[in-house]
Amino acid sequence: TSEMCMAAAKMLHLNLQFLLAVASFLRAFAADDSRFCTSTELKEVEAVDAMAPDALAALMGLYGQGPAGSFLRGRHGTTHYRLQQPVQEGGKLAVCAHGIGTSMKLFDDLVQPLLDEGLSVLRYDYFGNGWSVANDPYPKYTEEVFLNQLEDLLTYVVGRSF
Repeated sequence: TSEMCMAAAKMLHLNLQFLLAVASFLRAFAADDSRFCTSTELKEVEAVDAMAPDALAALMGLYGQGPAGSFLRGRHGTTHYRLQQPVQEGGKLAVCAHGIGTSMKLFDDLVQPLLDEGLSVLRYDYFGNGWSVANDPYPKYTEEVFLNQLEDLLTYVVGRSF
């Protein structure tokens, strides 16, 4: 119906706006723009400290195993991420962010080809997706939350690894 087409067009428009905001953020981050700063201490935590025990057990039952990767506690919650680096380090970083309702496992088949090209690969789960947990039980998926999550992660990972 025309209503469904309009809703799909609006969703595409919002996705494009978000991608443009991310591109602007990444340019500013790469330029070390002082407008971006974290107001919370970033801290790496274990999976058992990232979420409630029943939530951890439910996810382990769903995925059939524990999470591969690390957890970073930031401004809006705890982000599950995985950084993989090529044999010869020193290249560029590819950041893989999935859509809502999926997880970073979406990129499993893409990682090795990127590593083979000499790129480091950082992938992560949005809050409320995969193994990432928002501080708010009903997370708001706003541009600010998405950008803050990415900023926290890049601040922590880039500062340590590159």
